[in-house]
Amino acid sequence: MEFLQQVEMWHGVYGVTKIAPPHQVAQYMSVHTFFTGLRGVIAPFLAFHLVTYFSIHIMGAICAGMIVVASILLIPEMKWEKKKQMAMAPLIEESGE
Repeated sequence: MEFLQQVEMWHGVYGVTKIAPPHQVAQYMSVHTFFTGLRGVIAPFLAFHLVTYFSIHIMGAICAGMIVVASILLIPEMKWEKKKQMAMAPLIEESGE
């Protein structure tokens, strides 16, 4: 179960909708969507330009390194979420009775 919750976080369900104040979810989501689209437009052109300077193997290594760094940056967030869930567990058990 814990693994599935972590997978859910990794797939973006956890994302902006969880950190935004309830009355600003739409604004946070629109900014998130804008920057995701901007990245999707710029990245292919940037990669095409960079591949003229670096081999495809070096580019692959750089991209893999960036994925690893991004994953490591999520570790504190995963720990925080687990602490939050553990703190709420007694409340959920009490209300379920």
